[in-house]
Amino acid sequence: MPVILAPAAGAALRLGVTAMDIVYDILTTLAGIATFAVTVSLIEQIGRRLTPVPAEARQIFDDRELMSRSRKGDAEARAALTRAMDMTGTGSQLMIVIGWTVGTAAGTLVAGSIDSSTVLMNSFIIAGFNILGVFFVGRMLPHPPWMAALGYILPTASAHFTAMALEGFCFTC
Repeated sequence: MPVILAPAAGAALRLGVTAMDIVYDILTTLAGIATFAVTVSLIEQIGRRLTPVPAEARQIFDDRELMSRSRKGDAEARAALTRAMDMTGTGSQLMIVIGWTVGTAAGTLVAGSIDSSTVLMNSFIIAGFNILGVFFVGRMLPHPPWMAALGYILPTASAHFTAMALEGFCFTC
């Protein structure tokens, strides 16, 4: 007699969901998250090449002790990081927001292409990872208010619209 670890697992088995279905869904979501991370990283690297960070700001960003103090809420450290962030320029900051938005769409596209039946769920999981990233990085490195706001709104909208475009479409079906 199989052991049911949770009521939800028992309900899933009664609905005909197998363990392989669950593993497939998890792997699909992980593929979307990995695509999201790689895409964001690539677009941020392109942004750094197009709009390099000034040397003075780079020196402040590379100061690990300053970052650690900022994470702990030190007002002086946060002020220094805010000044450094202001030195980077709007173009550089905009490339980061574009990276978050395109990365969320790319992750949703990959996850939705693998399994269109869970595309909406995967899109919001991927957007959730972005939101967590914006929140936690924003606690360490102060972002301008417009950048934080767009970091929450645009990727969530991007995930939703990409999922809606993929609804009912699957390469592997």
